[in-house]
Amino acid sequence: MMHPVLFINNSIIPGSVVVKFFSKMVAITGPGTALQELLSGIIMALILVYAALFEITHYSDKESFAFAVIGMCVTWGVIDGVLAYYSWMVNARHQHRVLTNVDNIDRETRLNEIKDSFSGTTLDLLSEKSEMEICNTILDSEIESDEELKADDNAVLKSTIGFMFFGSIGIIPVLLPLLFYDDLLEALDTSCTLAAITLFAVGYIMGPYLGLNRFLLGIVFAGISAIISVIAVFTGG
Repeated sequence: MMHPVLFINNSIIPGSVVVKFFSKMVAITGPGTALQELLSGIIMALILVYAALFEITHYSDKESFAFAVIGMCVTWGVIDGVLAYYSWMVNARHQHRVLTNVDNIDRETRLNEIKDSFSGTTLDLLSEKSEMEICNTILDSEIESDEELKADDNAVLKSTIGFMFFGSIGIIPVLLPLLFYDDLLEALDTSCTLAAITLFAVGYIMGPYLGLNRFLLGIVFAGISAIISVIAVFTGG
């Protein structure tokens, strides 16, 4: 079977290598988080695009605009990654205290603490009875060793790389036209179109994963992202 290839500096990179790389990044970040960061990166870049098109902000040349977009997206990717890591660390430390019961809390309170920690996860889709059965099982289970806890900590730390990666690649469809147009405004018009196509493609690809219609989700991703970007421009986003 033939694989697509990428030509970079007269060298050939098999498309399968690119796919494996992206798959690995999604694996360490998580599909939902990867999607969130990708959309955030595109939306943040679009905010600067629309701000320039509506003449709310002004740039002397393409380079200054590109630096502004790259700086904002990369910075927020780093911030998101750092916040996610410390949020996990704080929650994990608290849950470890709950599971080991170092504070001598009654069992019912500990069960509710564990249940609350799963808010927004698959556990919410289960019945109340099933939720409590799982929480009871967790409460009576053996705690990880210090080595295993450290391995978990390292895994979460690695996932912050994914935050920065997916938040940063969202700027590609916005910056790509700058390479082919001399006029900044003309390049920005094309950036809007290319970003919309990219967002539609993301929705189209994610449709089966979410069990939703491909075309509808693509349209929703493209439309809502554009609306959010425009609103953010006029609300100081």
